[in-house]
Amino acid sequence: MDERVEALVMDFKAGRCTRRQFMRKALGFGVGVAALPALFEMAGERPGPSTLPAAAAAPRTLVAGIPEGISNPDPVILGAAGYGDIKVVHNNINEGIVRFKTGTVSLEPSLATSWDISPDGLSYTFHLRPAAFHDGTPVTAQAVKLNYERQIDDKNPYHFQGITYTEIVFSNVSKIDALDATTLRITQTRPAVTLLPNLALFAEGIVSPTALEKYGKDYAMHPTGSGPYKFDRWTKGVEFAVTANDKYWGGRPSVDRVIWKTVADNTVRLEQLRTGELDLTTLLDFKDVPAVRGDKRFKVVSGTFLATQYLLLNQHKPPLDKKEVRQAIQFAVNKANIQKVTFYGSYTVGAGPVPPGLLGYDKSLEDVYPHTPAKAKALLQQAGAGDVAITLLHKTEGVWPEEAQLIQADLQAIGLKVSLQGLEEAAFYSKINASEHQIALNDWVMDTGDPDNIMYSVFSTKRARQRMGYENPEVDKLNTDAQVERNPDKRRDLYLKASRMILADAPFVTLGYPQRAMGAKAGVDGLLVGPLGDVVIRGVKIGS
Repeated sequence: MDERVEALVMDFKAGRCTRRQFMRKALGFGVGVAALPALFEMAGERPGPSTLPAAAAAPRTLVAGIPEGISNPDPVILGAAGYGDIKVVHNNINEGIVRFKTGTVSLEPSLATSWDISPDGLSYTFHLRPAAFHDGTPVTAQAVKLNYERQIDDKNPYHFQGITYTEIVFSNVSKIDALDATTLRITQTRPAVTLLPNLALFAEGIVSPTALEKYGKDYAMHPTGSGPYKFDRWTKGVEFAVTANDKYWGGRPSVDRVIWKTVADNTVRLEQLRTGELDLTTLLDFKDVPAVRGDKRFKVVSGTFLATQYLLLNQHKPPLDKKEVRQAIQFAVNKANIQKVTFYGSYTVGAGPVPPGLLGYDKSLEDVYPHTPAKAKALLQQAGAGDVAITLLHKTEGVWPEEAQLIQADLQAIGLKVSLQGLEEAAFYSKINASEHQIALNDWVMDTGDPDNIMYSVFSTKRARQRMGYENPEVDKLNTDAQVERNPDKRRDLYLKASRMILADAPFVTLGYPQRAMGAKAGVDGLLVGPLGDVVIRGVKIGS
């Protein structure tokens, strides 16, 4: 038997391809129609006379290629083993009490149909809709309360290692009450305006308390949310499959089945789109966008993407403990070169930490550190740090190695000796979370449409000390004041003042703000690039 056909039989037997894909590939390998029943039988299926006609009416399956495997389907467990493409799972099988309207950062009802805010801004009362988890358990206020409290209380039996977003979401929360089956009240210590967007964060998807009780620490192998898709199977590092939820409160989605297939290499992922193995690639290499856009078989899906690329300069590690060295690095990096070489123009040159389109972004901050190698060299001389060896840490996936090489060249041009260290994502985050790096190249994809998500999450002393060796009480105060400021103009001014202080201290080089593009077959309709990196399938339809 042809080795390709033998491999195809194994793929079908393992569930890695659909019946329709199996037939199309087999015929493409030269297998005759008459031989197909025998191949089905080899794969463990005994087709009757109706098998082949039934293939034409196979369930509508979307096979999507993702660059990184799913790290953990429990929405609150993030970062312990790398992040991976978590949002593609959580935004399709889980839902929070509020959510972001698809393709925007505007809030809309989800498991809660409405909410009331007390005049003092301290109490939020949510009214839940009739809904059920995938195991049939009703969605109740008590279930929501349990989901939140498992993050806050480290003695909760479902407070598992790796819970990440507790401080970001619940730092101002004092009490959570289930007033009745469908009414939940959250009380804050301060009138933070950040509560609603934080509750829409993907990590705040509500999961079944019955499943938590049944599976305990093994819950991740049996994820049970209330979203439009239900968990089917998960092969770590290979694929994650979901099926349509017939009882979804928002109506059954059009696509019957989604298979998220891990394909790390951008070129391989694009080739699989072209050969029909994939219906969608969630990330296109920027150099490939024109070719895909020019092929009528496919479409490019792009839109606003809220993310900031940066360098972390760890002040725990000499010579980065000297401000002059950190400022020299700021002046040395050629951001426009990154924009041109790595992103083919699909990139906005960095200004402050907050990305364009959000309150607190100010283009004029680009002018604080213009590309000025001569000034960078002078600052190094002033610091007595010329000819110093430094290691630049980066991830090995996607654009990171190329971008790291560009930055390495910029820093070597001013006299620093720079070596590169590439690590897979899990090892990368383990190293920076332990503050073992000197310089680290990374990005922050916004979790919400609120600037607090980057300004507080990255620069509050507790978190900034860990990854940058940075603490500034004035920045802390500006960010916490902004959390409770209801006037947008005053709030923007607080973030701008904090951004300018951070730039002056120079623990963080804002490189730029990348755009994002997906590639899909022409018949995949209703697909949007979410500004927060999410890929929502509930509104997608598969045409001809």
